Amino acid sequence: MATPLEIERKYLIEYPNLEWLTSHPDVAVSEITQTYLSSPCGEERRVRMRREGETVHYYYTVKRRVTAVTREEEEAAITEVQYNAYLTEADPNCHPLQKTRYCIPHEGMVLEIDVYPFWDQQAVLEVELLREDTPVTLPPEIRVIREVTGEKVFKNSELAKGHPSCNP
Repeated sequence: MATPLEIERKYLIEYPNLEWLTSHPDVAVSEITQTYLSSPCGEERRVRMRREGETVHYYYTVKRRVTAVTREEEEAAITEVQYNAYLTEADPNCHPLQKTRYCIPHEGMVLEIDVYPFWDQQAVLEVELLREDTPVTLPPEIRVIREVTGEKVFKNSELAKGHPSCNP
């Protein structure tokens, strides 16, 4: 059985209008805490707690880079007990990363806008694609600063390290 692929493009955007985001009829908002785990070379392991209203879900994820845009991704729902056990394997070089994610359907895709508590001028938008060459169009309310797909400094695992160029 083939490992599922995650094909995504990532953009640094101006801090979004939160009123516009939350007024979107199909928006899903979640609070995420992402903890990176000690991992063998070539892999990225993490656990995630995702709160949507009163509901909390836990996930364990392993990713392996294929190209700048594509990674193999294995993700599984886990219990709170398993989540807490994985936390004992946290990478000592990373802090748990907090973010608010706004998911908005747009032209057959889902835009994931991550707003971080340490930024007030910018945010990150990710969009998962079916193929690497799929064109991406964004609503005019979203102002792209630049595409940052493949730029290590904007990976969540780097943000969790408190990279100086990412934090004000």
